[in-house]
Amino acid sequence: MLDIHGSGYYMHTDVGYLRMIFCFGITGLAFFIVNHIIIIKYSHKILNDSNTYRLVILLFIYILILNIKGLVDSLFWIIALPLFYYEMFQKKLR
Repeated sequence: MLDIHGSGYYMHTDVGYLRMIFCFGITGLAFFIVNHIIIIKYSHKILNDSNTYRLVILLFIYILILNIKGLVDSLFWIIALPLFYYEMFQKKLR
């Protein structure tokens, strides 16, 4: 079959989770998700703020939903890291 679109996707898929499974397997996908959960768990211990923790949980769920279409892991860090630094800086000022 001739590829007229020139997509170049591995295994001809653009679906986020399937692409991750083809790339590094189910074990790698599990590590990817567990890595986020561990970061959320320890950030809750550091920040001790229930509102921030809820926001980070909602961002994590949002990222999981967006990953159905494609890999958007950087969105989690773009939103979450400034929030963590802000919260830690605010705790130092109090």
